Amino acid sequence: MDNNDVNQMSVHEALVELRDMRRKIRPSQRYIDLLLKRIKNELLQTGEMPSVDGVTITFVEPKTGYDWNDDKLLGYAAAHPEILNLRDEKILGPKVRIAVMYEE
Repeated sequence: MDNNDVNQMSVHEALVELRDMRRKIRPSQRYIDLLLKRIKNELLQTGEMPSVDGVTITFVEPKTGYDWNDDKLLGYAAAHPEILNLRDEKILGPKVRIAVMYEE
């Protein structure tokens, strides 16, 4: 199937095709998810940076996240600083991103 075939499909046909393809790849996707989880956990624990052709590993630094809409409420808080007591701050742990380059 190529891009022209996809462009010729009705939305219903495309949804059926998507559903069927997802069902076919589901077992592989579960295994991929398990591999990624195991690799990411190991890399976060060890800080190791292995080198594998076609794979890029990026460590993402921990950052602080908030449970409210800062953009809208910080302006309001300037006039009503008492609401800052309601602000919950949390530290988001580090993450690993892995990108696999597919050859065409």
